Amino acid sequence: MLQRRRRQSSLGFDAKATVHGGPNFYKDKVLFTSEDGSLYCLTAADGKLVWTYTIDQPLYCSPTIVENRVFLGGCDSLFHVIDLDTGKAITTTDIGAQTGNAPAVLGDRAYFGTLGAGVLGIDWRKPAIAWTYTAPRRKQEYKSSAALAGGLVVLGCNDRQVRGIKADSGAEAWSFAAKGNIESSPVVVGSRVYVGSSDGRIYGLDLQTGEQVWDYETGADVVASPAVAAGKLVIGDIDGQLYCFGQK
Repeated sequence: MLQRRRRQSSLGFDAKATVHGGPNFYKDKVLFTSEDGSLYCLTAADGKLVWTYTIDQPLYCSPTIVENRVFLGGCDSLFHVIDLDTGKAITTTDIGAQTGNAPAVLGDRAYFGTLGAGVLGIDWRKPAIAWTYTAPRRKQEYKSSAALAGGLVVLGCNDRQVRGIKADSGAEAWSFAAKGNIESSPVVVGSRVYVGSSDGRIYGLDLQTGEQVWDYETGADVVASPAVAAGKLVIGDIDGQLYCFGQK
């Protein structure tokens, strides 16, 4: 019996497991995480391995890069800050729950939600948890990565809420109730927040109040995150339809 051979590329790199998150770049290098628990750093030009940072549980998030550091949380319930030039840990913080979300980072603080139903503000230099937000009623997982703008951490939750949380204190500034779970990661454009929902809609919210100012019904779950460029917003749904919005 003939066996099918796996096709090999002359230019490429094979991780040991599924890659869920998107890549990020630092100088002439590209970085990505894998379900095998590794953060890989490769040369962008030819895909050669520079270094690997590995934890003992899966990694699902896209790496967040600020200056010469990469920030990521994993299923080991730790928050990791890694030196991009050496591939060595700078700090780790016990966050008490798993996460697969890319952190939003500004200055000494990093912000993200967890599968333990909390949103955290981390002082990564100490390192220590600066504050924790927990919803007062239904406690559900956060699978939406946070956006940071206007002094607010904005993210969605599987309790159907989009929340604006004050970055300095962890107090809730506002919440918006959709009709489905929010696994889409919001994007902030000016004074507007755009995010998808499993109720088949794309929402536009006011950044400071959380009030709905626009929506569009696709008819299928929207778990993808919007991409914004050149005055256009692009997003897809689980039926494979791609939508592009912009001013005429």
